[in-house]
Amino acid sequence: MATAQKDANAFDDASHHKSGHDPFGRLEYMVIDAFTDRPFAGNPAAVLQLPCWPEDTAWLQLVANEFNLSETAFLVKRDVKSGGAVAASVSQDSASTPASEKESADFDLRWFTPTVEVDLCGHATLASAHFLWASRTSQASLIRFHTASGVLTARRVNSDSPSPSSSGDLQVGPIELDFPTVAPEPCPDLQDKVADALETSAIIAVMRSRFDVLVELTDVDSVRRITPDFRSLAAVSGRGVIVTAAAGTAPIDGRQVDFVSRFFAPASGIDEDPVTGSAHCTLGPYWAEKMGKVELLAYQASRRGGHLKVIVDSDARRVRLQGTAFVTTSGILRDANLAFQTLK
Repeated sequence: MATAQKDANAFDDASHHKSGHDPFGRLEYMVIDAFTDRPFAGNPAAVLQLPCWPEDTAWLQLVANEFNLSETAFLVKRDVKSGGAVAASVSQDSASTPASEKESADFDLRWFTPTVEVDLCGHATLASAHFLWASRTSQASLIRFHTASGVLTARRVNSDSPSPSSSGDLQVGPIELDFPTVAPEPCPDLQDKVADALETSAIIAVMRSRFDVLVELTDVDSVRRITPDFRSLAAVSGRGVIVTAAAGTAPIDGRQVDFVSRFFAPASGIDEDPVTGSAHCTLGPYWAEKMGKVELLAYQASRRGGHLKVIVDSDARRVRLQGTAFVTTSGILRDANLAFQTLK
């Protein structure tokens, strides 16, 4: 990712000095429910495209805190040739879009909770891809996101051209994300501490991945009944705690699924995350090995709930996550540039 100073100077030279317009004075945003096909379900994320990275990361944190969602995603269009950011308009005319940009596009992507920046977030990545296609910002069939966890890709599962919705945004359909697997390893030493924090005795196994602790419980009802002691849970090492169980044969939320989960991250400022794409980078390989399957259907059993399809490539150490998203809110972040004065 290019430095903020280089990106800011590049934008100033190209736009600010010519027009006198402050690039951070008026920013369009969307709030998008990820991993759902209806409003007020799945996991909401705010998505903003910036003309460049601000010099002070604290500004990004202030914006994320203002939205107060589990994640806010920030995008900057990437100049692949120079490795830096370029000034980007909110939408593009297809007639003027080069053929190469219709095939693929590159964006820098960063994610913030209300309190911290995180290295990986699945639902806000899905929301970011949906934002770019629904707003007509990008017409590329493949989007590459350059992130702290490497290059992540997004593509539309259906190759048909998206059609306009009643709101004027494009109906994008299912999106597939390509992420690295984050396989867990056994960690029995944490079992007593986790059992106390989750206030359950229904534990089958405790595992640890790079980011999270994974706890398998005996059944779906045990997962649904969990009421953690969040203060104790925050003391468990890792970004968060995944609680999961095999789904059995009964349909859940009207669909047949292979496993269910919930995700708690009080140490990151989120007691319970509604739907957590990145957690499925750990859940996917875990259940693929246990069930002997490479394609799994998952349901995250939060109050809002969300569905994912998980495809595991163990040899390549990749996991593909498929899901849909829904735009619930769009608007303008006004005079956000004034916050820079408080950061000086």
